[in-house]
Amino acid sequence: MVQDSWIEQGIEAQGKWIPAEEYDNQQSITRAHSLCVIGDLVCVLRNPHTGAPRLPGGTVENGESPVQTLHREVKEEANLELMDSTLLGVQRVQYGDTHPSYGKDQIYQARYFSKIRRADFVTEDPSGGFTYQRSFVPLDDFAEVIGWGDVAEELVRLAKQKSS
Repeated sequence: MVQDSWIEQGIEAQGKWIPAEEYDNQQSITRAHSLCVIGDLVCVLRNPHTGAPRLPGGTVENGESPVQTLHREVKEEANLELMDSTLLGVQRVQYGDTHPSYGKDQIYQARYFSKIRRADFVTEDPSGGFTYQRSFVPLDDFAEVIGWGDVAEELVRLAKQKSS
């Protein structure tokens, strides 16, 4: 079982990885993010204010499926068009208190593997009001770049399976 803990916006968080084949409650997904790949490269976004690395994706809106959210958010944040997306798993995040951004003490973050069909110039994210810095890093370097410990290592392992 892959688990980790960290501090997020001053709140203790504990994450538990749930493999795709063990997760069956799509309705509880609150966020959807993807390892967007082209060849052996993965897209990593950085917040221009903090420099924090992240995967493209975001919050599931009313009436959207997680995959619809993923495609919309990846287009808005990274200006990438995806060919297909496969669920790798879900990270359940339990917070020690109500998270100020989510208004909940627990969220489920879907993690997908997606192949990039087309990449255009990055533009301003309409919901954030700024432009993410987009880079492509080798899949073998992703875990170190993103800094998510064992969860990142598991994402790399699963992405390599999907790539072959």
